Amino acid sequence: MRVLRAATRTALVLLAATTFAGVVRPATASPVRSVQVLVLPGEPGDEELFRKLAAQGVERVYLRAFQLAGDRRHGDPAGRIPSAKRGTGVYFPSRHRPVVEDRLVADCRAARRAGLSCHAWMTTRKSPVPALLAGGERHLSWQADPISGEPKVMPGVLDLFDPEVARVLTEVFVDLARTGVDGVLLQDDFTFRQGEGFSPAGRRAAARALGRPLTVEGVLERQWHGERWRLRPSAGFRDWAHVKRDRLLELAGRFRAAARQERPGFELSLNLYYETALLPEAALAWMAQDLESAAAADVDRLAVMAYHRQVAEERSLDTLRLGAELQQMADRLRALPPGSAEVLVKVQTKDWSTGEPIPVDELRSVATIFAGMPLALVPCDDVGACGPLLQGLRR
Repeated sequence: MRVLRAATRTALVLLAATTFAGVVRPATASPVRSVQVLVLPGEPGDEELFRKLAAQGVERVYLRAFQLAGDRRHGDPAGRIPSAKRGTGVYFPSRHRPVVEDRLVADCRAARRAGLSCHAWMTTRKSPVPALLAGGERHLSWQADPISGEPKVMPGVLDLFDPEVARVLTEVFVDLARTGVDGVLLQDDFTFRQGEGFSPAGRRAAARALGRPLTVEGVLERQWHGERWRLRPSAGFRDWAHVKRDRLLELAGRFRAAARQERPGFELSLNLYYETALLPEAALAWMAQDLESAAAADVDRLAVMAYHRQVAEERSLDTLRLGAELQQMADRLRALPPGSAEVLVKVQTKDWSTGEPIPVDELRSVATIFAGMPLALVPCDDVGACGPLLQGLRR
């Protein structure tokens, strides 16, 4: 999450006093029914957070089920445990990933006692799988190097084209389903980046789909930009991007089907970047994400990261232009055909740079743009901080 420039933060404070006049159609903001919890504050099975959330009208929680390097540990919201002692792995019994602490079952039981449905939030290719990493470069992803124009390995990043990686990840989600969770939200590492996909398995998949060998120069071109080389899409890029997009959606459907064999009704939600609803060509190139294809895939929910302050910063938008672009996102989401996967609009509750809560009036302005769509607050670890937001958005 990029740090907001001071000028952008100052401009966004105006959101607390405006509903993007002239941009937003009169509407009532949707109530918040879902929250995403980054760090659980209590011991395993502690009901306090869940009871308070339920009292504010929340119906679904997404709990982080993984621990990456640098993440705060559940039960340690102040971050008192040193980084070196936090470990990496997952919070449920797993055949393939290290178990940091077995607490997801107890936490979901506590959530259900409070009347909430409980979903895991789970990483895919950036969480360690020791058996795969021990295979050296064989199971890792490859991306084109803009300097040399040649593919190079991505250390620690699993290759989603690799059949063994697909098998192991599928079993991880079966393990997750065995905990009794109601579903999973795939972490936003479930993507292929623009220059990625040149592993041996990726090349084979591309050759089968495209009917020709995959080469860097066949889909990307090197351009000198300022003081460095960059890779830009060339004529054959779009077809290759579709191969990567289709692989992601095929895997998501495979994860869901396998989990449902263990737990019928298990729901799978995809995290989508805001570009996927706002800048379709960029999203396809940068993340191999496509809104309409995802909406028609074998998934239950599309969780769109509509983080308004992040959008404003990364696109250098003033308040009026931000409102117009959020409205453009909302219109495109509303235009999805009947029978599509449900849309869940994720709204940020904190300024990513300062950590300060975003004023409720500002959030209400954003929520009004997405009226009629389910909303989720991110993060909502502390009811003292996000409780007023939940109350304010219910009015």
